[in-house]
Amino acid sequence: MARLRALHGVSNSRAYGDHMAVHMALGILFIGGGVRFTVSRSHESIAMLVIALFPRFPQHYADNSEHLQAWRHIWAMCIEPRCLIVRDAATDNICRNATISIVRPGHSGLLETETLVPPVSFRLLKGAVSIRLQAPGYLPLELDLLSSAATSQLLTLRRVVFMQPAAGILQSAVAGTSGHSGMYKQYCEWLSGAQNCIAGVTERLSTGGADNAPDMASVAQAIHFIARVRLCVQFSRYISGLHVNDDSTAATFGTTSTTEGWAEATYMAWLSVRQKVLALARQEASHRMVTTYWTESQAQNSSLASSNAFHAVIGVLSVALDLPSPVQALELAKHVPIASLVECVLG
Repeated sequence: MARLRALHGVSNSRAYGDHMAVHMALGILFIGGGVRFTVSRSHESIAMLVIALFPRFPQHYADNSEHLQAWRHIWAMCIEPRCLIVRDAATDNICRNATISIVRPGHSGLLETETLVPPVSFRLLKGAVSIRLQAPGYLPLELDLLSSAATSQLLTLRRVVFMQPAAGILQSAVAGTSGHSGMYKQYCEWLSGAQNCIAGVTERLSTGGADNAPDMASVAQAIHFIARVRLCVQFSRYISGLHVNDDSTAATFGTTSTTEGWAEATYMAWLSVRQKVLALARQEASHRMVTTYWTESQAQNSSLASSNAFHAVIGVLSVALDLPSPVQALELAKHVPIASLVECVLG
């Protein structure tokens, strides 16, 4: 850092390319605040880094004689999250005072537990059997990475865990004795708002018509809500049956029956969301859109594929129902007719 600071600044002896190299180094060094992101080690990323960092820097801003300056930005495509982050499911804020306990086999063959404060480097989770998360004012969470491949894959893709506010906070908030007053109410309001947004978008898409089609901003928000509610449900099933042994936190987290009720409330919200999406999926127009989406060669020349309604329906169905990609669908179509496949996936 001291060397980069010394190289930064205006000087007649430094060319335009010198400043470009320094600023690129600063950007790569402090990407994500220097903590949250890192450079991927995949073969594709290494190739892109070679292109972006090719050591022939320009003499002035219009110099593209030895290297196209636009290629200098390719390094941004090599960035990937490097830390596991814990966030509030209602507000999307970072959970303060959270701890992550990583359980992995030790050298003696016995399970060992290491407790860390997030953000935690994702490489430390390699070989972990399970992880436990706790934070004041939130339901404790335990994720079994050994027996659940879906959970391990979810963490690898998202690299973020959403913790739900503890149900016991509701009583203490009413009494005015909790520092987390209103957190439970915020979560309930968020769930309600998410369901209303999704219901409004799916209803307008089901009704059809250019005049009634929702705007793409509303569709993007609905897709975001579907993904978030689904993610909360993925983790909620691990909450049921958890016990808090520490007496000092027992009052905060409430009883086991209360935590099960919290998980059930989240699951019921997802059932409502899924019902709305399934109603949209059963529309004849949705079947035609999915068929067009899967047959890529036809979709490129189709007026249907260029409409906002097409992209909205495909986006909603993909995030809610795990709609197969065109490549996957065409592979399945070798054994099952496309019409039967659409009927099987959408019902």
